[in-house]
Amino acid sequence: MGSDGRMGSDGRSDSDDPVEFRDTVRRGYDHLDEAYVDQFDGHAPLLGDLLASLSPGDAVLNAGCGPAYRATPALADRTEVLGLDLSRTQLGLATARNPGVPFVQGDLTALPLASESVAALVEYHAVIHVPSEEHRRVYDEFARVLRSGGHALVTLGTGEWHGRNPDWLEAGAEMRWNIADPATSRDHLEDAGFSVVEETTAEDAEGGSWTYLLVCRD
Repeated sequence: MGSDGRMGSDGRSDSDDPVEFRDTVRRGYDHLDEAYVDQFDGHAPLLGDLLASLSPGDAVLNAGCGPAYRATPALADRTEVLGLDLSRTQLGLATARNPGVPFVQGDLTALPLASESVAALVEYHAVIHVPSEEHRRVYDEFARVLRSGGHALVTLGTGEWHGRNPDWLEAGAEMRWNIADPATSRDHLEDAGFSVVEETTAEDAEGGSWTYLLVCRD
């Protein structure tokens, strides 16, 4: 996935210290500002299926929302959506783009929400920016904040890949990824109490292939 230069070099990163990893991702998205939005098409696979499971006014978390150009506008038309992201800069863009929608800075491994407080959760290309040893904790957090029977939309890579790019999108921003083996991610989701309802695989504007799962919390 990284050999074409769009994401970065293949292989394990020089340091997988979780704090350093997280700081690199946060600083990278802060630096990117609008450059990130300019590169991607905002395609939101399975979002319509998630929306069909919801009632007007349901609480929904957009976890790792970034600039909130992808799922938040559609969610805000029907639900009470809250956006969460690590980057203050991206949250500023999200607030400007979605007036009236609340956004909060936070970490996927420790969501600042009460247990069973949301009816649904959306995660597009966010867990891939979390150190692999913390992926299980993220899915446990997703299960914790979801009500029983609630749905989550999550993104999986189609193969395992760890890497970094010192100049992602040629914008002078360093970025890091830990994309888990899809079988491992599915095991983590099952262990957290999720079952797969629907799935699809699609390419993004950069030519990367991703699997999108709509899962239900038991």
